[in-house]
Amino acid sequence: MAESSQSNRISGSVAAYRRPNPRMLAEVAGGLSAPGVAQSQTPRAGDRYKSVRVLTDMPATMIIPTMAFISNSLGVTCLHCHTDAYESDEKPMKEKAREMIRLMRAVNDAQFGGRRMVTCQTCHNGRAVPRSTPLIENSGWNQPKPAPQPPLPAIATVLQRYTAALGVEALARLQTQRLTGTVTRNSGRTPPVSERFELYQERPRSLRLATDLSHPPEADVELPMTFLRPSTLQARYPNLHVSGRDTIGTASTIVAIGTSGAATHRLYFSEQSGLLIRRADDIETPLGAVPEHYDFADFRQVDGVMVPTRIVWSRADYQVTFVVAEIRHNVAAAP
Repeated sequence: MAESSQSNRISGSVAAYRRPNPRMLAEVAGGLSAPGVAQSQTPRAGDRYKSVRVLTDMPATMIIPTMAFISNSLGVTCLHCHTDAYESDEKPMKEKAREMIRLMRAVNDAQFGGRRMVTCQTCHNGRAVPRSTPLIENSGWNQPKPAPQPPLPAIATVLQRYTAALGVEALARLQTQRLTGTVTRNSGRTPPVSERFELYQERPRSLRLATDLSHPPEADVELPMTFLRPSTLQARYPNLHVSGRDTIGTASTIVAIGTSGAATHRLYFSEQSGLLIRRADDIETPLGAVPEHYDFADFRQVDGVMVPTRIVWSRADYQVTFVVAEIRHNVAAAP
């Protein structure tokens, strides 16, 4: 996977960064398009990437998420199979990966009627070499009994707590927001790189992001959650409903599931603060679903509004972190 991925999932919603123009501006145009692009609208992977010998018929736009699924399943970076010249077959693990994909397909075809039941994750589970000996900690007699949980709240209650904690009434009195800080790109293949960023948002839907750091544009999708999106969250997810509880770090959360466009997302609301602290989804690839997270943390109250000053996008191939140093409302855009 190259140092800058092309996005097939953003439909004008935020600034997109593509070499050779790492600094671009765009307007928020709504939500996300569905993960992936119809095969008739995009070249096939086998046509665009001559080193692709398996999965040649999948859309070329799915090559990066598919490679991310493999690396996530094995707990490795792209350098496990690739050299700096990604098309090179120098490393034997690249051919081994092709063999494993063929084996996985054969098992699914023979045993499950072609359904994708066995994936890289099934055996590897985050290890480059699958574990062949079970852990005694996983013995049946050692499985903890789930503790009783209080009843789940209604989605209306979750959203009321969220809007109250966020300060939506104060937010409604603001017209613009300008954030400045540092954005850091980390791939695990090279040392992390950081640059300054400026994010300017203006009601009703305008967003401009400026930075000299090239990074996957998918990382920018939830930046509007600092200003433009909180007051429209319910409209954005009209079918939002509570699905359960989960823990993020030490935080207990209420999990809600909602559909925006053709994408289904999981929203995690802190039971302690009521604030939204994670949006998660799974990107379907020909090999399996690769997860991605947007985490919101280090909230700061400014002008009566709680603003996350740390936004982290995480996927197997990259992690991009925005750390906000300054928050200003009702100011003009910087020249």
